[in-house]
Amino acid sequence: MDRRRFLTLAGVTAGSAILAACGGSSTATDTPKPSAPTTAAPTTAAPAAAQVSPTAATGSAAAATRPAGSAVASSAASATVPAATASSTTAVGSAAAATRPTGSAVASSGSATAASGSAAAGTTGGIQTMVIEAFDYGFKTLGSIPGGLTRVQMKNTGKELHHAQFMLLNTGVTPDQLGAAFAKGPDAAFGLVTLHGGAGTIAPGGSTEVILNLNEGQYMIVCFIAGDDHIPHLAKRMLMPLKVTAAPATAASAPAVNGTITMFDFNFTMPDTIPAGKSMYTVTNTGAQFHEFNIGQLAPGKTLADAKAFFDPAPNTPPPAGPPPVAPVGGMNALSKGNSGIVVLDLKPGDYVAVCNVPGQSKPNGDSHVHLGMIKAFTVK
Repeated sequence: MDRRRFLTLAGVTAGSAILAACGGSSTATDTPKPSAPTTAAPTTAAPAAAQVSPTAATGSAAAATRPAGSAVASSAASATVPAATASSTTAVGSAAAATRPTGSAVASSGSATAASGSAAAGTTGGIQTMVIEAFDYGFKTLGSIPGGLTRVQMKNTGKELHHAQFMLLNTGVTPDQLGAAFAKGPDAAFGLVTLHGGAGTIAPGGSTEVILNLNEGQYMIVCFIAGDDHIPHLAKRMLMPLKVTAAPATAASAPAVNGTITMFDFNFTMPDTIPAGKSMYTVTNTGAQFHEFNIGQLAPGKTLADAKAFFDPAPNTPPPAGPPPVAPVGGMNALSKGNSGIVVLDLKPGDYVAVCNVPGQSKPNGDSHVHLGMIKAFTVK
């Protein structure tokens, strides 16, 4: 499916999805803030059947697209690489990269199934913690949280890949206006929000963590990934409003990090080797365009060239035979210019790639940033 057609589909369905999630009011709505965050009951976005354009069923099975936030794909692979039952690549904005429909993803039935588990808030190391459960197709988490440093811990309890992109509505923008803009097209919609990062793509059963500095305002937490049916999860109403209130007078201190990863137009400045196990890096976007830092572990015998061919195939080229060459292990979703966050890693030894799969934003139908060279190999040991 053509990138622009995919995003048009995403935009049309996103408009009604955003309005439904926010109550269809011109005033941003919010789940009441719990009085005791450490014992707060979770709230769940209420996905419902999404009206999907007939174009969703058309186009090439070898190439569909997805907008927003993270970039790495996976299907059932070898025992040394995390397995997933669905695969896609991801991007934010006015175009997207190719989706690789592989594995045994379950197609959408148009309605979500409630997930078990819990989502709560608390503090870890002096920083407030927000737990997100991502399922097919919704989020279970708090509807309101104070601003400031926030440890976002996400677990994927679904059967498809998921991520959580945090979008802050710009001052004066209502959910109604954002929904209407999405209905016109992604270019209009992404001009109304600031991208504040989020939990990168993870496979079913996986978990990931980032630390975000959340400004006060109205957010949307969104999953833009598309499964084998080529329908973005946002179109299945996998989004949730989040109200961020004023930060406390005493701000939490940022944790010590191992280093800094800088994203720019169009590459990463980062270490060639990252230590195995727990590590933390500040991820900063200094580019004019928004960027993401998503991580995939290369399957045994696969190389950077294999990953690049997967994320940036030649026009009209069918997907390579066999499972994808990379498996998603998290990262930092898209950040607007000047924004930063901390990615919390827990990586096994091996070969990896860092990917920015968002589209070029200087013109409509811009090339993906992978095509422009924004993919980098690194080693974990």
